[in-house]
Order: sequence, then structure tokens, then C-alpha cells
Amino acid sequence: MEKEHPLITEYRKTIPSKLENLRKLIEEAKKYQNKESLEELRKIVHKLTGNSGTYGFMRVSNFCKALDLDLQEKIKQLKEADAPINGPGKTINNNLFVGSTAELQKLLKDMKDG
Repeated sequence: MEKEHPLITEYRKTIPSKLENLRKLIEEAKKYQNKESLEELRKIVHKLTGNSGTYGFMRVSNFCKALDLDLQEKIKQLKEADAPINGPGKTINNNLFVGSTAELQKLLKDMKDG
């Protein structure tokens, strides 16, 4: 069996904390429900998409890519509306995170368990 490259090993160790930070940012975005919180979340998600893919953690990368696309669409809608999310928009925004948070919790558990 081939030994894992040290950079990959080091990156692997950081994934649980990165995913935990992502979970906190999702909670913040759900709490504040504004364009700024979604943009901050998207910036982190986008970076994690590329980095995790580069190091070969495709499950994390694919999860983040799907979330990034959802966030891009929600940010676009907010910019077009130029208004805070409320009423029906709040329901749409919360739906954005329903599957995301469940999958994120599973990823966190799997990464911590090795």
C-alpha cells in the first residue's frame, strides 16, 4: 500500500475543524439571513471546494460545490430583490440549508472517525 503524501495527511487533519467552522457559518447565515452572511459563507465554501478537491477529498469538495451553487443563486436573488429575506423568501433560504446541514454533520462524523 502506498503511503499518503504528508501534505495530504496534514490537510486531512484540518478538515474536521474546517467543516465545523462551515457549520457555524451556516448557522450564522440562517440567523441573520442577509446578503453579507451568505457572501461570507460562500467565500469559505468556495475555498473549501477547491482545496479539498485538490487534496483528493472529493466527497467534501462535491458537497461544498453543490452548496456553493445554491449560495450563488440565493445571493443573486437577494441582489435582484435588493431586500432582506423575509416571508416566503425566509422559507426558501431555510430550505437551502436543510439538506446541507444534515450532510455536513455526516461529513464531520465520517472525517472524525477516519
